[in-house]
Amino acid sequence: MKVSEDDILVATRDWFDDPQRALSLLSEFLSNNPMSTRAKLRLAEIFSSGYGDGYSGAERLYRDILRVEPDHVLALSHMGLLHGAPGSTVSLEESLRLLGLAAEISGETWALENLGNKAWESLEYERAEIAFSRLEALAKSRDQLRLARTAAASASNVRKRQKPDSLHYFVPESNTKP
Repeated sequence: MKVSEDDILVATRDWFDDPQRALSLLSEFLSNNPMSTRAKLRLAEIFSSGYGDGYSGAERLYRDILRVEPDHVLALSHMGLLHGAPGSTVSLEESLRLLGLAAEISGETWALENLGNKAWESLEYERAEIAFSRLEALAKSRDQLRLARTAAASASNVRKRQKPDSLHYFVPESNTKP
């Protein structure tokens, strides 16, 4: 009996109850259906949680998806979030580019929040300010609006303090008399 993509996704929906079983089912399914994006996403989710091939396996699957579907928002976003994870080769610049594309394509608040958080974490305060300012305009709840306003303002303040013209250097007085 042939198993459909929907069947395998239902069977692995609660993968955290038995991750080894889910890994086995998904691996077998993908060996017969190598183009299944949804199964690859589920397997990458499991890898990213510390099972199977770990972060490097998740990265490989996201890259496979993006080769076929370069605008796949979830693959863009999840791969962007792999920057700094053990075994991941995603650079900071690639991470911010991927997260920026996900935010641009989707227009979703969660994508802007991911971009802003990664930029902040990476000390890219100008990018964080831009992302959080865009998030502020699209906020869907008071909490999200409050987060966006606070984060955008904080990023702006930090960024302004880092400009060379705003740095104040201490120059000690000379102990020698002229």
